[in-house]
Amino acid sequence: MSDPSNGPLLLSSVGKPILPGWKFQAYEAMADALSVDGIEGDETTSMPGRLATYQFLFPYGQMRIYGKIALRNDRLRILIISAHRAKRDTL
Repeated sequence: MSDPSNGPLLLSSVGKPILPGWKFQAYEAMADALSVDGIEGDETTSMPGRLATYQFLFPYGQMRIYGKIALRNDRLRILIISAHRAKRDTL
């Protein structure tokens, strides 16, 4: 996983902080987290064009991060919906 202390603060499309670091580091951190045993999440409400949507918590440096991804209907692509500091310790 990339070092979150380097690089600028990554902002969402509405200008809110997501993760410290570069955009590719956020994607890399989420992919790393989903590859680790013990990372658990649950299915949540999906929107049109998405087969399923999942939320999960994962560590990123010293932070606990909330992530939300969706599987597209084509079953080939994943959409990253959210990645920001978790506001609570459970989903």
